Amino acid sequence: MQHFYALLGLMAIVMMAFALSLVRLVRRRGGAPYRLDKMLFSPRERAFKAVLELILGPRYHIHGKVRVGEIIALARGLDRRTREHAESRLPDQSFDYVICEADTSAIVCAVNLAPAGRRWPWPMARGSLDRICIAVGLPFVRFRDSDAHSLVEIEKALMAAMHGTPRENSRLAAERAEEESALWQDSAPALGAPRQGAPDSRATPALRPRLGAASSRTPSITEPRRIEPQLGLDADLDAAPEPRIRFEDLDIEGPRRQGRASS
Repeated sequence: MQHFYALLGLMAIVMMAFALSLVRLVRRRGGAPYRLDKMLFSPRERAFKAVLELILGPRYHIHGKVRVGEIIALARGLDRRTREHAESRLPDQSFDYVICEADTSAIVCAVNLAPAGRRWPWPMARGSLDRICIAVGLPFVRFRDSDAHSLVEIEKALMAAMHGTPRENSRLAAERAEEESALWQDSAPALGAPRQGAPDSRATPALRPRLGAASSRTPSITEPRRIEPQLGLDADLDAAPEPRIRFEDLDIEGPRRQGRASS
């Protein structure tokens, strides 16, 4: 008799498991295998976007979550094998923020925000995305997420990338030529060509910036530059603490409630 009750209990468990699996199967068939992320930015990403908008002002617009392929495209005139090899080198990633001029939508700079939870050496080593951005002349800056963002450090890094000094522009031009040569040599095995040697001056680079990007990111060294007024901080002003914005101080939940109407 005990065996009968044990068998009956086992059958009940099997029937319950079968019923649950049947319900799950019906739900899968009834709905699409997708879900909607209701927020484009996480709270910390929205906070950093607010910092960028505070620094850049109304002259620039900041777009978020832009695929690399929407900005960097393959050059025209490539044969099939070179195109396939160059396309495989384009990372399937997105830029966290893309800074554009407000009046022309010209692409000025791309920014990525590294999560604070990951432990990696900082500054990060140059990856394939950094090399491609250098080769096509797209300023690309990485920042590490933090509870308190330094306005001075962020503004300094952005201005250096967007409006470098003549010495910095000369260095970036040399790096760009080096990365263009390296990217072209990496595409050489697909054509059966040797890796050594500089690329032909008539050859087309494997990557190019899409239309809409600024035609020239770095002004010429001989180009006259407007001299900005300088203020001797050390001599004229007392030292003050560096301005920083804390994550919890930013209003990222929406507009603040209006004050009560005066009686």
